[in-house]
Amino acid sequence: MNLPGLAIDFALEANWCAAIKTNRTILRQNPQDIDALTRLTRAFLETGNLRQAKKALKTALEIDPANPIAKRLTQKMKAPFQPTDRKATICDTAFIDKGPLTHTYRVVINKNTVEAKNILPGEYLILNLQGFCISILSSKGKFLGRLNGYTSQMIKKQIGKKTPPDAVVKSLDENIMEIVLLPKKH
Repeated sequence: MNLPGLAIDFALEANWCAAIKTNRTILRQNPQDIDALTRLTRAFLETGNLRQAKKALKTALEIDPANPIAKRLTQKMKAPFQPTDRKATICDTAFIDKGPLTHTYRVVINKNTVEAKNILPGEYLILNLQGFCISILSSKGKFLGRLNGYTSQMIKKQIGKKTPPDAVVKSLDENIMEIVLLPKKH
């Protein structure tokens, strides 16, 4: 059983209670799992449990003070936190491969930009199909990166005249962002 994948799926479905339970299971097996700690922090934030979120984040930062996701969560916790409007910014569909457009792609981003620092897994992105390469924009329309030419042309050919797919952040690691393209629901 792939518990980290399951925990990510629960978060993307905004099933925060299941995400908390799954990440706690992972942490019982490996208390030093930084990814599980940051996912747990996010899940506690989304359920409004700030005390537990602070505790999980403190542990994560003790293990890896330079972790970029933990740093972004620290910034989010400094501001008055409101649970995410799931319909506006969080993907409510699990990453299940269904056809050629549901696929993970890697995008090189400049992690030093304000926009890149505020991106978290599960957030929707905007695809700009103009030009040779597909540009990836934040939900606010700020440039994050672009897909390579070959991948861009392959996706454009698959889309044709159909509605472009949704793009969702799957993960971030240093300056690489993994995105998933999901067919739009009709």
